[in-house]
Amino acid sequence: MRPWGTLGPLLRRLGGMQAGVVVGTLGGAALFGAPAGPVGALLLGLALVAYAAWGLAGRTLRIAPRHEGWAGPAVGAATGLVTALTGVFVVPAVP
Repeated sequence: MRPWGTLGPLLRRLGGMQAGVVVGTLGGAALFGAPAGPVGALLLGLALVAYAAWGLAGRTLRIAPRHEGWAGPAVGAATGLVTALTGVFVVPAVP
């Protein structure tokens, strides 16, 4: 967040993604509830394997700044959904 002069641009850039995370998490929790037992463990395992595979691949994802307006909220909503289903706030936001 520092220097303070860059806070505004940072919030404008990431705000849509963060709002998408909230919407995706609340929507996923309302639609699916909290998975428990074997299904929850399976979904968590799959999310962690996907994240590990991405990290081991060493790939970075680049998106043109002109696409951030729609991609941020979309990735945020997908991340929120994965968070609601697994409890892991990593995939796909971090990659």
